[in-house]
Amino acid sequence: MNEKKPISRRDFLRVSLGGMLALGLGKYDLFSDENVMADSVFHGASVLTVNPSNGAMGAIAIKDNRILAMGKDLEDIKPFIGNQTRILKLPGGCVTPGMIDVHNHIIAQSTTTINWVNLMRCNGCASVRQTLAAWIIEHDWRPGCWVRGQGYMWLWDKVIAGRQEGLANVPLVDRFDLDQIVEIHGKKVDLSKYPIYLVQLSGHYATLNALAMIKAKVMSDSGSFYAGPEKQCVTYPAKSIGEAFSPEGHAFGSFFSVSSRGGFRGLDGMIFHHYAMEEFLIRAMKYSDFPRLNENEMYQALRENCRRFIRMGVTSIYDNNLRGLSLFPAVRNFPANTPPEDKLRISLHPYICHLNQGAFPAFDSGNRKGVTSQAPLFDGDWMRLIGYKLQIDAGAMTGFTWDPSRSAGDMTKGKLNLWEYRDYLEIVRALENMGAQISIHVAGDKALDWTLDAYEAAGVGGKDRRHRIEHLICVPQKTVNSLKNSKQSLFQRAKDLDMVFCPQPGFILAYANFYDHAFGPGLGQKKENAIYPRLTHSIPYRSALENGITVALSSDNPCVLNPSPLVALWEAVHRRTRQIGKGRNVFLESYVYNHPDENGNIFDERVDFTQALRGHTIDAAFCGFEEKKKGSLEPGKLADLVVWNKDIRMLGERISITQVDNFQPSLTMIDGCIVYQDSASGIITEKG
Repeated sequence: MNEKKPISRRDFLRVSLGGMLALGLGKYDLFSDENVMADSVFHGASVLTVNPSNGAMGAIAIKDNRILAMGKDLEDIKPFIGNQTRILKLPGGCVTPGMIDVHNHIIAQSTTTINWVNLMRCNGCASVRQTLAAWIIEHDWRPGCWVRGQGYMWLWDKVIAGRQEGLANVPLVDRFDLDQIVEIHGKKVDLSKYPIYLVQLSGHYATLNALAMIKAKVMSDSGSFYAGPEKQCVTYPAKSIGEAFSPEGHAFGSFFSVSSRGGFRGLDGMIFHHYAMEEFLIRAMKYSDFPRLNENEMYQALRENCRRFIRMGVTSIYDNNLRGLSLFPAVRNFPANTPPEDKLRISLHPYICHLNQGAFPAFDSGNRKGVTSQAPLFDGDWMRLIGYKLQIDAGAMTGFTWDPSRSAGDMTKGKLNLWEYRDYLEIVRALENMGAQISIHVAGDKALDWTLDAYEAAGVGGKDRRHRIEHLICVPQKTVNSLKNSKQSLFQRAKDLDMVFCPQPGFILAYANFYDHAFGPGLGQKKENAIYPRLTHSIPYRSALENGITVALSSDNPCVLNPSPLVALWEAVHRRTRQIGKGRNVFLESYVYNHPDENGNIFDERVDFTQALRGHTIDAAFCGFEEKKKGSLEPGKLADLVVWNKDIRMLGERISITQVDNFQPSLTMIDGCIVYQDSASGIITEKG
């Protein structure tokens, strides 16, 4: 029996750091420098490496901004501990790679934070009015000054009334809901005296009150479309605002809503989708004193939002909707003078509207610069732009579907396609040819099929382009290939095109009942016997993995109340909806969000915790071409990590969503720098 020789320090260094050189990440000459000592060492908790074998270790050493070595315990990495090494003894919990959120709107959110009313906790028209009135009183806001709000989702009073009474209620607040007098603590606020602009949480819909529409020259005093000398559209100058943005007039279903109430027919204040929203904002700034975006306010909010996500264990964000292109230079330069604890690595995907529609076309046209000229691809230390964002439809309420939507709020009847088919194929091909990664928002099944057509027509398969499909709400088993006039296996087709799926499991908790309402009932609505197979793989995970498709997770912040990556991990494992109502007033019980196909077969899209963790780390890094430098804890990779107060593998066990908040980061490290540490974490720091 051969006796093992003890490994020398020189050989140990070769083994521990060899991967660093192989990846081109190494800083040290292993043959000339035998005194490489760690700056920091963590031990005392399970280190979930998320390496190819999903192994767990007990200690990890950091040098500069890289992982130096790993071992099963502190004894294993003693050769790397010097007099100046900081040893952090952890009181249990676990260590993971830093979480990567691949679909997040942190910059857009930072433009609607300072001096905007936060409506995220509003669940009905009354609470929206109360919140607006309270803000006006608190800020001593003068009548006539603009009030801007952001964050309300569907309003339950309208949803419930619509279902119980059979009314075609749109679950959005309208101008009649807003233009009322509200009394708070004996003080009365007449909301009709303030021009009000509210953005719904998804960002696809908005609401104006009467004064706001009049100031922006969208509406006349009579309630009809403005017909004065400034009636021409700004974003669509070939037509008047009424011709372009009435529900009947706009080819792409983006409009200022018109409805009838009490014998009156006119603008009701609801805005459907970005083109009409962009038209309003430009008109409001042109014809009124609507506040323009303040660069310093955005910086303040962006720093606050970065700190917020760092405290959630997020170390990298891919922002998929950079819309304020005039601020692009400021956004790009933001990290330069910002301390590490106030910034995250951010990868940008600016939003491109239609070639001939909207405020931001793709390429240059006449004297007008397009997105790709204003925001060219670049790679920086803390900010990079690697591709562009397209949308083919909007939220679930107005998803682009083959069959009419069942949603009472969908005034487009499933026809909201934001691109003509030929133009869509053309822009995807053009972006592919310029080497940009493409990220496409998809909600409806027809939107999904057209997107696969566009990628196929661009010839992306086999090139490792890693183009993305976001959200994937209405997902059947088969895809309709309009290029070949045939039906194909959805997952096989996506695999052949090298797609990366980017769903948001947190949407199940927040909005699954709306998806059932819009696209067909799932198992949770047992009163209906009909089967709607287009939801068979809604927000797919397990089926995608089984077919060899990479799935990267995200929050779509601010579209969920709690964008913590732990919510996405819990939902990926459990796929449970939230209960609506309490006690005897329960409107809808919680249920597992899986659906049958046309034969009644259930496709369980739940995954185990190990895979879910990979979806927010190494698979997310793969989505951004960064898997060789981040996403797992291995020697040579960036020292982006999170120390958790508890072992987050427990999220894979049978615990309720209410217990997720018990799991919190004790420490977050980015690029080898501790950017957050909970003072009550119990971590003991010693010198080597």
